[in-house]
Amino acid sequence: MVKRGFYFFLFIMLIIIPSVYAKEVSILVTDKDLGIPLEGVRLTETGTGMQVYTDMEGQTVMALDDNVDRAVIVAELIGYEDRKVLVKNFGEPLVLGMIIEGVLEGQELVVEAEAIGETDEEVGVSTVIEKEVIQSAAKIGVIEDVINAVKLLPGVSYSGAFGAFLSVRGSEPDGVTAVMDGFVVKYPYHWGGAFSIFNPNIVESVKFSTGIFSAKYGQATSGILDVTTISPTDGFRVHAVSSTSTLEAFIQAPFGKNEPFGFFAGARLTNYDLALKAVGIIAEATDSETLMEMLSAISRAPYIYDFYMKTSYKPDPKFEWYINGFWGNDGVSSAFTDESIDTSTEVGFEYNFRYLNTDFFANTGLRFLATDNLLIHILGGYEFWKSDIDAYIREYGTRFNSDQFLAEYGGLIPLGNDSFFVSTESRFQSCTLKHGGQARIDFDLSLSDRFLLQFGLGSYLDLTDN
Repeated sequence: MVKRGFYFFLFIMLIIIPSVYAKEVSILVTDKDLGIPLEGVRLTETGTGMQVYTDMEGQTVMALDDNVDRAVIVAELIGYEDRKVLVKNFGEPLVLGMIIEGVLEGQELVVEAEAIGETDEEVGVSTVIEKEVIQSAAKIGVIEDVINAVKLLPGVSYSGAFGAFLSVRGSEPDGVTAVMDGFVVKYPYHWGGAFSIFNPNIVESVKFSTGIFSAKYGQATSGILDVTTISPTDGFRVHAVSSTSTLEAFIQAPFGKNEPFGFFAGARLTNYDLALKAVGIIAEATDSETLMEMLSAISRAPYIYDFYMKTSYKPDPKFEWYINGFWGNDGVSSAFTDESIDTSTEVGFEYNFRYLNTDFFANTGLRFLATDNLLIHILGGYEFWKSDIDAYIREYGTRFNSDQFLAEYGGLIPLGNDSFFVSTESRFQSCTLKHGGQARIDFDLSLSDRFLLQFGLGSYLDLTDN
């Protein structure tokens, strides 16, 4: 089954990633000051818009059309200054050194100006990824995911491109707490951690804090991933997205005089069912029995179904009441039966695997400015998570004694007993069920222009059954 799955994956890759270029540029990107390779650097050729990303060794290869005699390549990485270079000699490797953003080479330059917007970013404490960066960096990979942008931050590592578990300076992934609009999400993952539930099409900004962060998220030990979704009162919008792996649709509508009330709803569905049907048509047209057999083993294509809901009532800037909701499902199932018969066996083989994951949470909250110096935030919510795995392997039928066995022990076996019956089954089941509730009240008291006192009270209750 593993070998067949590999051949199937290889076949798909050969279909969707054809090689149509002839001239290649080998590129190595490093930190100019430290000399270490940089992973996840986006390299864009300005003429064609082609983009590639560096691997763990800071290396990549950009393939260009053979008639191109020069190319302008731009290197981009969150936290680093952009680097632009003109390439004329395609036969030599291109080595780029990047410097951390905000570090100026040459004589000192001091610029004093009012910051545009309120990013809530603090140097050395937190990094805010704005919507414009999310729209580019997060929309890469098989599934568009906000984690793709967070992975590019300095000091953040992960277990490869197929994983949403973050490790901050070598810590365990459990040390990072995920927060969505103030609500702590205990399990924000799909496909066992391959991707997160944070869709870049519904996210306004992401604040990633390491080392120092607010005590109201005290369960974290290494970092806070604070996700803020778009506001439903920011105008009417209907948005539909069709990407490599998903189909998405969103609607955002404000209501009332001066539009104090807003409603947002959306859904994300993977479209691997359509892809498998297309491959099935190809298999029938080419009369490929091997390919049709591999497709028949997939009883349920891998899927992700997400539904989002958000309402907001904001009659004036000093008061806001909101309700947020999320319901997500993901899973896959496979079944295979082989009743092979040859000269030595008449044994059937049966395999079945099913994985289902469901995550639901809803929360509501109030934000209001009690006085000119006191902001109060009250939040309460509930989260439900269930992960269910069920698999078994069964072997059954009649197996004949081998010639080697008969040659050594044949004299001990009564005549006519040249075979034996096989009936074995291995089964694995795993189920995790969690109910979680949380409530919190926070106070932000501004004592002066330079002094802010934050205090509050929060409680979490988790009931888990394994």
